[in-house]
Amino acid sequence: MPSCSAKVDSGVPVEARGRCYQSEPENAPAGIVIMASRNKSRPRVRDTLGKPGNPTFFSSSFSLELPSVCAKVFKSTLLDRYKPCFVPSLMKPVSKKFEEITLSRAGVKLRDTPNAGGASVRSEVMSIEVLQRAFSASLKASEMEVNYYPPNGPITDFVCEINGENLGVSVTRAFHFRGQEHFCPEDARRLLRKKLEGVVKSTKTVLFPEFRRQILHVWCKSKRIAELLEKEYYRLRSAVRSNTVLFVTVCETEWLYDERCTRPVKVKKKVADNKGPAYTPVSANGRKARRARQRHLRTIRRKAETALMFKYMKFYLTVATTFCVFLMVSMGSYLASRTPSVRILVETYNETQPKYFIQRCFCTT
Repeated sequence: MPSCSAKVDSGVPVEARGRCYQSEPENAPAGIVIMASRNKSRPRVRDTLGKPGNPTFFSSSFSLELPSVCAKVFKSTLLDRYKPCFVPSLMKPVSKKFEEITLSRAGVKLRDTPNAGGASVRSEVMSIEVLQRAFSASLKASEMEVNYYPPNGPITDFVCEINGENLGVSVTRAFHFRGQEHFCPEDARRLLRKKLEGVVKSTKTVLFPEFRRQILHVWCKSKRIAELLEKEYYRLRSAVRSNTVLFVTVCETEWLYDERCTRPVKVKKKVADNKGPAYTPVSANGRKARRARQRHLRTIRRKAETALMFKYMKFYLTVATTFCVFLMVSMGSYLASRTPSVRILVETYNETQPKYFIQRCFCTT
C-alpha cells in the first residue's frame, strides 16, 4: 500500500473529506489526504495489457502480447535472486482446438510424458510454449523427472532454463465453473496462498535438477481475474511471496479450461459362453497405467533416499577421520612428553596362541 501523510483539521468541508491527490495542489484544503506517487516501475494489468504498441510474439498457433515494461522487470528480477515480481501478459490462440496447435519438441514431450495426475496437460504444454516465445526458455525436466526428498511433499510441473539459470515452473488456472463474475477476491487469495506456499516447500525439498526459485504461471480467463490476482498478490506477506515470479497470462479460449481429469473406466468382465472365451478390455488409463506410475514413483523415491544417505555418510566419514587424526596427534604428543624415548615392536606372531600383540620396551637414559 502506498504511504500517505494526512493533515488533521476539524474545519474540513464534508464534500472535500476522503479525497486523495497524487501531488498536493496549491489550493488544497486542510485535512485532505495527500497520497504518495505510485511506483511506476511496477507493471499493472490495467495500464499495460491491451495497449497499442506493445511487443507481440507471433507463432503459427497463437500470438503473445508482452509489454516491454514487463519484460524489463522480469529480466531485472532474474539478476536479483531474492526479489519477487508480477508479470502480466496476453495470449490469443489462432486454433479453436488444442489438437490443431503446432507444438515444439518441448511441448510434445510434456504432452506425451505421463504426469503425477490431474487435468493440467494442456495448461502445462501451453506454458512451456509461451515461455519459449517470450524468454527463450528450454525444457530441462518434466514433472516425473524431478527428484525430491522427502518425496511426499508438493512438486513442480516442470523445470526450464532461462539465461543459464534453472527455474521451476508451477502451472495453475484461475477461473470459476459457474461463470467468471463469481470469481471473487477471496478465491484469488486462496489460490495464490495455496500455490505460493507449495512452491516454497518444493523449492526447499528438490534434489535434482536443482533450482533456487520458481515461476508460478497462472492462466486467467478474463482481464478482471488478472486484476484481482494482482491486488491480492501485493497484499500477501513477503514470506509467502518469497522470491517467486508470478507470471499471469490472460487467455479467453475455452479448450484451456474445459479439460477434465480422466479416470479409469471400470469394465465388467464378460461371462464366457459357448460361442467364445471370456475377455476383459484393458483401457490406457486402467490398472496397468496405475501400476507403472506407482513403480516409477517408487524408483524416484529410492534414488532420492540413496542420494541423501550417501551425502550423510560422506559427512560423517569426514568428521570421524578428522577426529581420529586429531586423537593420534594428541596421543603422540602426550607420549613424547611423558617418556624420553619409546620403542614399539608390533605384529609379533605366536604359533601356540595365534594373535597379535604389542611389546613396549622403555629404554632408560
